[in-house]
Amino acid sequence: MTKILIPIEKHYGERRVSATPEAVKKLKSLGCEVYVETKAGQLSGFSDLTYKESGGLIVSERDINIWGEADMIFCVQI
Repeated sequence: MTKILIPIEKHYGERRVSATPEAVKKLKSLGCEVYVETKAGQLSGFSDLTYKESGGLIVSERDINIWGEADMIFCVQI
């Protein structure tokens, strides 16, 4: 199973998130396991609850293990 991480964006002033809850739902339907850092979508108007309801697994920003386990990391800016 492909593991995908949606991290909170760190770039100053960045309000976008790399995947919406709807995108997470689609990725789940394709068999992916999607991890979303807590508050990743907050500045874009998406709560942790909406990601959870879409099938995302909410992880702490401090959970460095998921960075090593993820097969893909989606981000807006590097």
